[in-house]
Amino acid sequence: MPSLEVVERFTHLKELSFPTPFLFPDDEEAHDTYVVDDDRLQAIDPDLPNTILSSQVLGFDYLRSLTVDEWALPGIPVRILSSLEELTVCLAEACEELGLDLVFRHANQLQSLTIYGFIERSMISQFMADADALPALHSFRLSTDQLVMPEPPESHVLEDFFNFIGQRKGLRRLYLRLPSLLFSEEDVHYFDFIAQLRRLEVFGFHTGLTQVDEHFLHQITSRLPTTLSAFHLGMDWNGASLLPLVSSQLTLCGCSWN
Repeated sequence: MPSLEVVERFTHLKELSFPTPFLFPDDEEAHDTYVVDDDRLQAIDPDLPNTILSSQVLGFDYLRSLTVDEWALPGIPVRILSSLEELTVCLAEACEELGLDLVFRHANQLQSLTIYGFIERSMISQFMADADALPALHSFRLSTDQLVMPEPPESHVLEDFFNFIGQRKGLRRLYLRLPSLLFSEEDVHYFDFIAQLRRLEVFGFHTGLTQVDEHFLHQITSRLPTTLSAFHLGMDWNGASLLPLVSSQLTLCGCSWN
């Protein structure tokens, strides 16, 4: 990462992405574990993002897209949060407080929010906000690692989390990957949030540890909006017939599963 003196030469930055330690090799695509480069992790200065973002020389009046790690998020100036359209937060290490309340209160122009990495169970409970928070949001992605969340969040936490998503009525793209999820017959109602997203066009979902069968597939597909143009389903497939998936309304869109 260049020094503050170097970055200060650029006064019209629209995109700024601080380095992250994750690698995405092709042979790891189907795995549920993130690959971290320890050398990159040790080389990252956790104080540098806030030092640069708080610079009085760089006004960041044009900044619209920002990628930071979990430590920098609580220190992002409100004037920057209020003008961002895209925000990506990488959790390279577990942390107790992510600072999402600042995003919910001030990022009114935010169109895309991505949070990925080592997200623990306690982090899911932080997705609490009024229905009018993030009014411009149309893309949301949450992806975590199974090793740091070996057990799914408690039922009431999951319900609040899915309600949070369902309240973002303008969502057009949604991707959820929590590999420890385990859906029982009583938990299928969680999928009701999908029906609230009447503008949804792209939906990606990882069913976690659930043994996917025909009944479970029917429960998912019966709740999907007809506005979908693409659907990706990551699942632990037990060999049951996938015909209910193919013959459902998904025939109207491009679909994939693994």
